Amino acid sequence: GGDDARRAALRENAPANVQIEAPRPDFRDLMARAAASVSTCGYNTAMDLLQSGVPAVLVPFDDGNEVEQGLRADALSQLPGIEVVKQAQLTGESLRAALDMVLAAPARAPRRDGMDGARRTVEIVTQMQRTVR
Repeated sequence: GGDDARRAALRENAPANVQIEAPRPDFRDLMARAAASVSTCGYNTAMDLLQSGVPAVLVPFDDGNEVEQGLRADALSQLPGIEVVKQAQLTGESLRAALDMVLAAPARAPRRDGMDGARRTVEIVTQMQRTVR
């Protein structure tokens, strides 16, 4: 499909030290072993960053009226080792500066607590139902 063709074009032009891969089920494990992550800031990526503790530069998707990723990225940037570069300011220099900052930041421990939002939501709603009855 289109994604495969796009990956093939990126591979063709990538330097020897860059790998272009399709989405992988072991992505969180790979991320945890990375020196740093450069990512957009979708929900799953945000959770992966929190659970891995990896330093991260976030370039939130903000085309058109998209604000969700920017809000999430700004909230995460309050944590050590997470910087945000807006798409409009993204250059090689701004990316390098942000990477230098996150690599020099204090380590951020992986988060284990509070990561099961679906289960916790069911608990809260169940408790609310009991209270209303």
